[in-house]
Amino acid sequence: MPGGRKKLEQGEVPIPMPGRVGHASRELFNIYEHELERMAKTRAAKGDFAAHPPASKPLDPANFGAEDFMRRAVGGNVHHMGKGHPTTLLSYIEQGRLMAQQGRWQEAESWIRIGHEGLCNDIGPNHPTTLNVAMSLAECLEEQYDQQLGPESPWFSDPALKNRPAASRSAEVHGDAAVVRAELKLNRRVKPDANGLVRGMLTLRRDIAMALEEQEGPTHAQTVEATTKFVNALRLAGHNEAADDVRSSMEAATATATAQGGR
Repeated sequence: MPGGRKKLEQGEVPIPMPGRVGHASRELFNIYEHELERMAKTRAAKGDFAAHPPASKPLDPANFGAEDFMRRAVGGNVHHMGKGHPTTLLSYIEQGRLMAQQGRWQEAESWIRIGHEGLCNDIGPNHPTTLNVAMSLAECLEEQYDQQLGPESPWFSDPALKNRPAASRSAEVHGDAAVVRAELKLNRRVKPDANGLVRGMLTLRRDIAMALEEQEGPTHAQTVEATTKFVNALRLAGHNEAADDVRSSMEAATATATAQGGR
């Protein structure tokens, strides 16, 4: 049938794409999972993140929170599409983003990292979708490091350096050292390695900026935003000289492009 799946001869075994092994027994593989994800985002927009429904009505969707719906969407995609299918990987990422909305940065990192690594292998590290996910992963690492530094964080003294708008941030944990310590205790089981967080966030921010510069040009709005976030991440890590160098290069490129455009 044109445009449909190939009909297998008797005894013939299908050859699946790497990482895309699933039980494709439906005409539209993930129609139910897509609806679950939509419902999860609707509940999240209302602030209803509860991960488990009441024990008295465990299977009543009316009592499900955003994580209930998203967890079922992830499970369905794994079963029907395969663990490495882009649709499944994106549902991992959405699960992580739900946790990030609640300030659960270490858990969010774990889910988003799985999706990011899978997309890098499937569609490439510089694909627009992969770059968008890399931004979310970098944000998770930055927030964890920011929380570790507490009031000593450059982002505490200068909120304008934060790579996430204040309106989208969860409850602030800076100010009182006891509050900072309590948040660190609640937000993770094991305190992540600070050096690993710094290496990870700087590598991601640098790679995103370089990829967008190559794809869109040095003066494109997305490139400028990505480079600015790289500069902010450098300042968070205490690399102020490197941050100044990157910003100077960006401003020089913008000035050159403006001069050439005015001719």
